[in-house]
Amino acid sequence: MFSQTDIANNVVSWVNLGVKLPDELAAAIEIFNTVRWVEVGHRPRFDLREVTTENAEEKIREFALEIAVAGDPHQLGPTGLDNAKKHALDAAARGVNSKALSAIPVIIETLTPLFDAHVEAYSEAVSQLPEDLTADRLVASGADTVTAYHEAKHRAAALGRFHDWAISAASVSMIHPANTEKVLTLVRPTNISQLARLDEAAHLLNVDPVFHAIGPVYHSAVKHEIPFAINTPRQASQLRTGLETSGKLVRF
Repeated sequence: MFSQTDIANNVVSWVNLGVKLPDELAAAIEIFNTVRWVEVGHRPRFDLREVTTENAEEKIREFALEIAVAGDPHQLGPTGLDNAKKHALDAAARGVNSKALSAIPVIIETLTPLFDAHVEAYSEAVSQLPEDLTADRLVASGADTVTAYHEAKHRAAALGRFHDWAISAASVSMIHPANTEKVLTLVRPTNISQLARLDEAAHLLNVDPVFHAIGPVYHSAVKHEIPFAINTPRQASQLRTGLETSGKLVRF
């Protein structure tokens, strides 16, 4: 499992989502970044040029205080400053992660209008593509189809960024990477048949690169009229469990 600092480093990237983060989370990230860049690697050095017959004892005492904090310059290993920064960074990371966990539903709500716009454009583009998409079929279908393909590819990449964020949110929720639901981050199948369609798309072998670039899971969702939605990590996991164990839709 990732350390608190590793998780917080992931959360820091949320500032690139293109939406305003909740104030408390933004403030926690700012503190974390400030602590992270505090320089503690320098070793104290005794400058004999500053010593006079009058201040020799004072300079030695000053140097002793530097050694007490920053460590003996002739010894390797973590210093008092190193340890202090490590503890401060861990505390700042925990602050970020707790605020991030609380912010996940708010961020999803904020992201949803942009997400829905990408889904709509993606669905429209996919509807214009031929079945069993390959490079040869794409070229043979004409210029309009090629244009639609590039639009679908562009929108799939955008949806991929929402997916990446949802996966990063799983670590904040303390869900082990091995247990993170990766297929249902952006879709909400309503029955076991739809879930099977999505799983099939997610595990296709020898996929043509042209088809892979538009996202087989998203393509399957459009073709089988499976709803799109940004799920929290726990929602995605509960959705799969509910459908697999009882065949019933989990409503959020």
